[in-house]
Amino acid sequence: MIPLRFVISHLRLKTLFIACLFSLSGFVQAQHNSNSIPVFSVLDYGVNNDGTTLNTERIQQLIDRVAESGGGIIYFPPGKYLTGTLFLKSYINLHIESGAVILGSLDLNDFIPTEKEKPEHAARHLRHLIYGKDLIGVAITGRGMIEGRGYKFWPADFRKMTETEIRNAMTRPDGYNTRPGTYVHLQDCKNVLIENVHFKDSPFHMLKVLSSEDVVIQGIAIQQGMFEDDGPNTDGLAVSGFNIRISDCNFTTGDDCLVIGNAEHVSVSNCTFSTTESAIVLSGLRNGTISNCSIYEAGGAINIRPGRGGRVENVTISNMNYILKRSQGGNLVFVRSKPENDLRPSVISYSQKFNIEVKPDTGPPAVIRNIMISNIVANSDGAVFLDGVEDGYIEDITLDNIRYTMRGGLEKPESANPSHPFYVFGHHTAPYGIFCRYVRDITLRNIKFTWNQPESTEWGSPVRFENAENIEIAGFRGRQSLGSGKSVIKLTNVAKALIHECQAVEQTSTFLEVVGRSKDILCMNNDLRKATKSITISDEVNKDEVIESDNILQINN
Repeated sequence: MIPLRFVISHLRLKTLFIACLFSLSGFVQAQHNSNSIPVFSVLDYGVNNDGTTLNTERIQQLIDRVAESGGGIIYFPPGKYLTGTLFLKSYINLHIESGAVILGSLDLNDFIPTEKEKPEHAARHLRHLIYGKDLIGVAITGRGMIEGRGYKFWPADFRKMTETEIRNAMTRPDGYNTRPGTYVHLQDCKNVLIENVHFKDSPFHMLKVLSSEDVVIQGIAIQQGMFEDDGPNTDGLAVSGFNIRISDCNFTTGDDCLVIGNAEHVSVSNCTFSTTESAIVLSGLRNGTISNCSIYEAGGAINIRPGRGGRVENVTISNMNYILKRSQGGNLVFVRSKPENDLRPSVISYSQKFNIEVKPDTGPPAVIRNIMISNIVANSDGAVFLDGVEDGYIEDITLDNIRYTMRGGLEKPESANPSHPFYVFGHHTAPYGIFCRYVRDITLRNIKFTWNQPESTEWGSPVRFENAENIEIAGFRGRQSLGSGKSVIKLTNVAKALIHECQAVEQTSTFLEVVGRSKDILCMNNDLRKATKSITISDEVNKDEVIESDNILQINN
């Protein structure tokens, strides 16, 4: 026979999320009966809301007591509640009322390591403000705030320091970090709701929900520093697991806003992003959608960089805008299939200091395929960069209905000849235009590409393919940057390409350039009246492998 307590707990779980949608102002401890979810006001249990009294022990005692009784809502009325590490339990909802602030302690000793710490790069992840593992039916809701005052943990003059200097300054002689890790960390949980809460100024990453199932994150705001207020590693949200929905959220961070890794069946919608790094990072995702999002300021919009043997496949990204005003170098889309390894000088220096092995950038390449990106308006310093490897082609990517303006706010010395493989954090410095290498089954459809003024001769061609197979370019409108002497489209070592229904615009020089071992190239039904020359073919290309048919040409072209 199933225990009665087990049945009651699950009945409470089903109604818990519904109850969380309503304001709990004015509630005190609820009557314990079968028709209500118990609500416990922390003020009734000796918790102080003056912002200076440390409440860790009393809040934790209340969490434990409520969990032992079958679960319920722990209610924080308006006020400031100073605390160290809190361990969540199953069937608990922390409800933070509007005007209430859960305020993290500034004493690192008030943060309890969740496992034995080690002097390695990841050691800082082990101390959290709110932590839960192997839980069922947990929630953090309300229109109040969780605040970390992260800037108090950073070196006073961090704005004048290099990344290596910051890491060294925030590391004790024994290798441990001098700041807490991810502020709110949930691991291996089921039925998670995080709703409407304002997360502000964590010392490190703000929120992680990892290896968890049936997760809803909606209506939250994550506010970290940007630009002059940007602290090191102030990421927003990271998720992994199964069946995850993220909607109606606002991210402002000093590092990546949203990271999705090792996840399946994920939906992201109606969110806004601002960051000095990447708005959305996909390091592992199968079967996901990202839609109706606005990226106002970011060092990169969509960044796909799985780790060793990782997979990003069956993903649609649609209905987005991406506008740069102050950030520099950001690409609309940055994709890299080479296994990820962090080989920045700051990390190498840290690793050498504490005798930590730096693993080489080896292993099986990532699987990146079946991705559709459509209905995008963007103005940034780089368009699309797809960088596969010889034994790991990027496959089945469609870019459709995109209006792109290359702003040109950053010089990119490698744009003409980018390193291979390109840098794992190269979204700031990747080429200006659309550059695709070691790819197959790629479709560019209905893309309008324009250059900001004044143009630079360094910007070159808007579309380039190298070592590619089965390419289709349909309905492209654009030209080379003025004075560059480049073509609109350049194909190098491309096997099978169809270019059709495109339009050369005013001041187009050569429309298509075919070089290297390219073959089976068909250019047909294009309006090339504004192009000085339709096609140039290098000497090493068999002329019979390039067919031009039914193009509308300039007289004497």
